[in-house]
Amino acid sequence: MAGRLETYPYSRDTAFAVSSSVAILAHDSCVKNGSINLIRLQHPKFKKFVYFHISEDGGVFEVLRFHENCRSWFVDDYVYSNGDLLILSRIHPLYLVLPSICEMPQNYRQPFGQMVECLTERCSILEKNELLRSGIDKVCDSFVLPGDNMRVYSFNEVKCVDWLAENVEILKARFIDKKMLHHSILTNEKSLNCYAVDVLSEYLCEKLSNLLRQRYKITSEEKGKLHKVVKHVGGEISDPTENYCQSSTKKLKSSEQSGNLTTSQKKLAKASKGTASIFNFFKK
Repeated sequence: MAGRLETYPYSRDTAFAVSSSVAILAHDSCVKNGSINLIRLQHPKFKKFVYFHISEDGGVFEVLRFHENCRSWFVDDYVYSNGDLLILSRIHPLYLVLPSICEMPQNYRQPFGQMVECLTERCSILEKNELLRSGIDKVCDSFVLPGDNMRVYSFNEVKCVDWLAENVEILKARFIDKKMLHHSILTNEKSLNCYAVDVLSEYLCEKLSNLLRQRYKITSEEKGKLHKVVKHVGGEISDPTENYCQSSTKKLKSSEQSGNLTTSQKKLAKASKGTASIFNFFKK
């Protein structure tokens, strides 16, 4: 399956030629011959099959869809009627196998191929993924079976949580460096920890998510407080409770009646009358 922006010949009947293609925001390394190949894999948190892209260098990208009603794309002389935006967001391929290997019984060992076969029928794509192969030792202990020289892996919970904590610290540093969050969160260590863990938990099963929260000593009460802060910061902007145009016009009228208007006040009076008319027009 491929997604791309296609162009259609300009039409004299309309101002713009219309296309039903979808816009995809992706790194140049993901595009080959003008198309992007997608594959269905199990999402590490929701266990549902969703679309991912695996680049030639082994990078794994989740396909995220952003949708708004009544939106189109205008590109040069063309209109793309589907205003959705698909973004390829890079994730470490290790997150894809964590849900299955963390459920392994203690001291249970299995070969690498068996770890990835539950993700997709085309498991050979991930079996050959060097980034995944090199990263599996970050969360597992490896052993070589005597006789057949086969390498097998056993899940190590401590190593896994350590690796996840490293990713949390990377997220925190990025949030601070790019100033991606509200000042009240960036300057509060507990709030920042909670936010970073929440972001990472979007790709973790419940078991690993709880272990990571325990590492950072995040309670349900602290998590609730953070959500209140985020909701307040990003809340809707309320309408003004006072018609400032009318009040300013009344003040100018009272000054005009007293006969003490300066030249600047007279100009302001004219401007306020016009503004009040426009305001009343949009109130209809």
